[in-house]
Amino acid sequence: MGSSRDVPWWYWPLSGLALLWGLCACATYFLVSSGPPVDQTTFYGQLSAVRAAAGVVERSFYIIWAQLCLLGAVALLFRSFWAMFAYFVALPVLFFSGWFALFTKSLMAMGVPLSVLLVFVLALAVTGGWLWLSFMAVFRGWMRR
Repeated sequence: MGSSRDVPWWYWPLSGLALLWGLCACATYFLVSSGPPVDQTTFYGQLSAVRAAAGVVERSFYIIWAQLCLLGAVALLFRSFWAMFAYFVALPVLFFSGWFALFTKSLMAMGVPLSVLLVFVLALAVTGGWLWLSFMAVFRGWMRR
């Protein structure tokens, strides 16, 4: 159970993609929050508008989600069973923070762009996929305990 021969070959590229996902989630928040106001017709401009209209709680939950995704990806690469717990917490954090951020009165009044809604659904699906991978890795014995 402790050697890398027990792990299928496709586990490593998927773990690398999970790390890339976590890094992109953290980088997106940094790019959206640190730059000057941008044109609302670009995707980053739309994300900036969503971030500006969302409350402090929703922004904090997004940061927690992004860091949990990064932590879960590192745990997947180290084959630690903590990846399961990181993604298990990250999925509901993303769901509730995104739900409240996207459907607050201020965002509904300005009209939430379809692209932002699609990214939210994609983020839920991908985070759920990493959760599934971590559960499968734990129950198949690919993780170190």
